[in-house]
Amino acid sequence: MKYAWMGVLVLSFLLLGGCKGSDLVSVHGGTAKITKTQFDQLRTGMTQSEVEGILGGDCVVQSETGAQGSDFHTVMYACDGNGQMGANMNYMIQGGKLVNKAQFGLQ
Repeated sequence: MKYAWMGVLVLSFLLLGGCKGSDLVSVHGGTAKITKTQFDQLRTGMTQSEVEGILGGDCVVQSETGAQGSDFHTVMYACDGNGQMGANMNYMIQGGKLVNKAQFGLQ
């Protein structure tokens, strides 16, 4: 029994040892990793194309509501982040403008 636990522990270290950066890569298909510098450049009121110009347009849609072209059309995007395990950012476009952004662990 003692050796079984040691085997599990060694296997865990081997599997986790290969994990670097964000754990969202498999979820987002290996999209570009957003940096804290890119995140800090985003300003409320920017257009979608301005945001994509900074981020590279490699984020994925998480949710969408409202009629396209209306002031209430809202899209939330998630982006894989460069940084600690789980680093990521989200941003929300409403009526064609950036209204919200959030990040965790970006470097």
